[in-house]
Amino acid sequence: MTTTTTTQAPSRSTGQWLVVGAQLIAAALGAVFSYDFGMRISGLPLALLLAANGAFFGTIMVGYVADLAKLARDRLEQGSPRS
Repeated sequence: MTTTTTTQAPSRSTGQWLVVGAQLIAAALGAVFSYDFGMRISGLPLALLLAANGAFFGTIMVGYVADLAKLARDRLEQGSPRS
């Protein structure tokens, strides 16, 4: 008889779920608009490449802005001056 143990990932807060949702929306918008642009200037291969690039870029930009907002909020809560 084998025993399996499962570990659960820590649950996400509401703010973290909002960031995930915003990342999904930005990825979808980036993919759609970049795909359309690629189709207009070249064709399907470039459109697919640009769609992937647009989705990735949208996701990392939302993550970056969320990280900046969290850093600013943490600094305000600590009351530390900007260094």
